[in-house]
Amino acid sequence: MNINEIDEELAMMQLSDSFFPTGLFATSNGLEFLFSKNQIKGVDDLRNMIKTSIIQQIGPSDCVALVNALKNANNKDFEKIIQIDEISFSMKSIKEMRNASVNSGTQLIKCVSVFVKEDDILIKYQKA
Repeated sequence: MNINEIDEELAMMQLSDSFFPTGLFATSNGLEFLFSKNQIKGVDDLRNMIKTSIIQQIGPSDCVALVNALKNANNKDFEKIIQIDEISFSMKSIKEMRNASVNSGTQLIKCVSVFVKEDDILIKYQKA
């Protein structure tokens, strides 16, 4: 196995294995805080927190941004991708959430660029 194959395999593991974090480990949506303040008392409270996160953040914001970024990547519209990124960043009002999002995105790009080498939009986005 040569060094390029090792790099590709490591990048794939980083993307697919939770033991190789991509940056999202830096935040837990306030779970520790809520637990320490006795606001999360059991499985039902945790389930409600996850449901609220999906309904209020992941669905209407993160998934919409993802779909639009993919659409514009297919259309090779780099300026729209940057605009989506900036809007998504500005919608994360908590500094730690913004930082975790940037860190995970940066690490994701590093992992993907190891085995996706000739994609103009990815290269341009990585440089930006």
